[in-house]
Amino acid sequence: MAEKNKIQYGLSNVRYAKVINETDGAIEYDTPKRIPGAVTFTMDPQQENMRFDADNTNYFSTFVNNGYSGTLTMAIITDEFKIDCLGFEEIDGVVLEKGNALSTPFALMWQFEGDKHGVRYVSYYNTAGRPTVAGQTKGSTIEPGTQEMQIEAQARPTDDWVKTNTNENTTPEVYNSWFDKVHEPTEVGGV
Repeated sequence: MAEKNKIQYGLSNVRYAKVINETDGAIEYDTPKRIPGAVTFTMDPQQENMRFDADNTNYFSTFVNNGYSGTLTMAIITDEFKIDCLGFEEIDGVVLEKGNALSTPFALMWQFEGDKHGVRYVSYYNTAGRPTVAGQTKGSTIEPGTQEMQIEAQARPTDDWVKTNTNENTTPEVYNSWFDKVHEPTEVGGV
């Protein structure tokens, strides 16, 4: 993959990996599970402008990275995701939502297409809100509905990583195994 993309389009390969262990300064993830039916995904940066005035000028300014907040729209949010990450329960073959359930952190993985190659992403420490519930009557044609859920991506508490992605310099080994497990870069500043 030596050529750079000029454009980005399409969404596919949405997966999540539940945080299953968060002790001793390390995070362990479950095996990634696919959520089929990706429609749209938007993540807006959450940031705060920090400005310090001195010597009658803007002496120093920066933006503080507070992760991302956005919306994932899928054909259907799977019951498996609801149970794994939203605290729903399955009892007697029925999926139950409880008012006191808490979201469990998870890594989120996805791919956007490009004119030269797909770009694969992982955001390391996410929580999600409950998906929308909506439907409409069937008319002379069937129009599929979608479900949306809010996603909050924040810095991973163990090392402050927010997200990473592949690019034209990514090795085939890393690129081809991207969705097998949550990618952990081996050196800072590189993938």
